[in-house]
Amino acid sequence: MRTKMLILLLALVLLHVIVIFAGFIAPCDPGEQNRELPYSPPTQLHFVDGSGFHLRPFVYASMLVVDSYQEDRTHEYPVHLFVTGDNYTVLGMFRSNVHLFRVDEPAHIFLFGADGFGRDEFSRLLYGGQISLAAGVLATLLSLVGWMAVLSAIAARRKVATEWPLGERTRNENYSFGCAEHIGGFLVAGLYRPANRAQAE
Repeated sequence: MRTKMLILLLALVLLHVIVIFAGFIAPCDPGEQNRELPYSPPTQLHFVDGSGFHLRPFVYASMLVVDSYQEDRTHEYPVHLFVTGDNYTVLGMFRSNVHLFRVDEPAHIFLFGADGFGRDEFSRLLYGGQISLAAGVLATLLSLVGWMAVLSAIAARRKVATEWPLGERTRNENYSFGCAEHIGGFLVAGLYRPANRAQAE
């Protein structure tokens, strides 16, 4: 049981690392379009050609013939590791243009195929995972802050109920509720003011 939990934990950590470094692992920008390759199937990696076996995998350029894709076997394009390409950022702070793997044009490497605009589905999946991960972290932080605020309010109320006289307690509670109402009003006004201003313009 403990071994299974450890394996699941390592897999979860590995998945988060892959998503965080999506720009490095993805072979191209997720928004890069190849209109001549809509719905291209996954690219096949080859190790064997007419001359024998190769340790470095290679691909063939795909071309659309009538209504199906075929490989152009007149030229081989080896898969290069740690090559420069599109710019990206890691955690929104560190900029780089080094990618884990890539092939020379006009060939493309679509591990999961391409969508209707010829965009790499593998790259889009990795970058989409970043959005999901950021949403999960933000939701966790908001929940943590909310629970801390609730617990602090409960602790402060218990302290007021046990230590302060009744008259002073009532004045402070009224003051606290008044401050909360003013803060809530400011927040609502701040949220709705840009929309009203946009409508007025």
